[in-house]
Amino acid sequence: MMYLDHSLTKALTLCLAFTSLAACSEIQEEAANTEESWSTAFPGKADIYGEDSRREINDPSVSEQERELAQSVAMVFNIRNTLDITDESISFSRKTMSQEFQRINGVPLCEDEPFAQQVAPGYCTAFLIAPDLMATAGHCVNGHTRCAQMSFAFDYAKSSPSEDPVRISRKDHYRCESIIGRLYDPFEDGEALLSKEYWYDWAVIKLDRPVTDRKPVVLTEGEFIERGAPLTVIGHPSGLPMKLTQGNVVTDDKERYMNTTLDIYKGNSGSPVFDNEGKVHGIVIRGSGGNSFEIVNGECGRSKQCEDIGDPTGCIGNHALRIDPIRIFTNENLKYIEQHSLVDDDEELGFRHSFNFEQEGEVAVATVHLNAGARDSKALKVILHHNGKSVEMMHRPKDLGYGRWTASKFDFKGEPVEGEWIIEVIEEEAARLNVEWAQVMLAYQ
Repeated sequence: MMYLDHSLTKALTLCLAFTSLAACSEIQEEAANTEESWSTAFPGKADIYGEDSRREINDPSVSEQERELAQSVAMVFNIRNTLDITDESISFSRKTMSQEFQRINGVPLCEDEPFAQQVAPGYCTAFLIAPDLMATAGHCVNGHTRCAQMSFAFDYAKSSPSEDPVRISRKDHYRCESIIGRLYDPFEDGEALLSKEYWYDWAVIKLDRPVTDRKPVVLTEGEFIERGAPLTVIGHPSGLPMKLTQGNVVTDDKERYMNTTLDIYKGNSGSPVFDNEGKVHGIVIRGSGGNSFEIVNGECGRSKQCEDIGDPTGCIGNHALRIDPIRIFTNENLKYIEQHSLVDDDEELGFRHSFNFEQEGEVAVATVHLNAGARDSKALKVILHHNGKSVEMMHRPKDLGYGRWTASKFDFKGEPVEGEWIIEVIEEEAARLNVEWAQVMLAYQ
């Protein structure tokens, strides 16, 4: 059984509370003997609670077990965000996190802001669940980058405090071949956000080739993790080189998600959430919604502070989707079939398009892909029909504004693959909708 070590920072806090000063001085001496200082601790909030626990993955305080888990985690980036691609390596743009912040907000990050001068080429995080499959958050797919532009970089991390990594080995770079599962549905239940539930936000990507030099993560079997239990996240906050952070479970009674005190930022979306045995319990899906910084005196940006969930600053905690929807894709016996076709979208409002499958087997997951664009649509629905069952795949029209859209549902589980499948698009109010092609993809056994 593998257990994860806590950081030296948190060890110092605990030893001061429960042990002698002599014991604490031994820990301090161990940290002081490090040739170069990795210290980046900064009290504050972005998606941070209490003390900022983010550390470089190669910080001496990070255990060998944690570094091994990190080998299965990748930065998600747009292939357009590269300067040079050779047979041996890929180099990224040298734009720092502070420069990107200034581009958006008109001022740089404050000089004492951790990691402000590090290069930040990523926009999300993903993790390996099978030799050729990556899992991430659903909002990282379609909304930021199409599959053709979506790339994954393993081992993008600082190897020393003075290093500024802007290059990865070509062998550690993978591309998106297809989206085999995805669901981002904030409005599935109008009461979900403020009541017992939370929206689905997950995606599974098939890579352009199998990964052979690192292991997939181990997923939990659906057991709930208790309140107060320690959690570890490994990922790429703000698109930075890999960081590790730790926190705790706040809620243990929600079916779909966990609320946590994990220190995460935009860019951690899609990061795996590990329990104390190194198993993945969840996927990072939401923090402050990207509103992680405040402008200080109109001069620079600094992380917002939050001491606890629900305090007067309005801190809501950082949410992780339970891993349950992802588990089916790790089944080695799962097969995939798909049919796609150009769509003649001449009707004034909506269309129906039919696909016929002859394969035998039972459906596990049904996925619809549309290459479409919609503007000014207020009441657009996408429905999948098969074997007398109709399932609404999407009722969030603005999702189609990105040009390509994907949604997966488990409602057809156990239904026969064979037969007619119909995609129906209903425009209940006039909209400028242009559909070029539609696709049904089935995962089955």
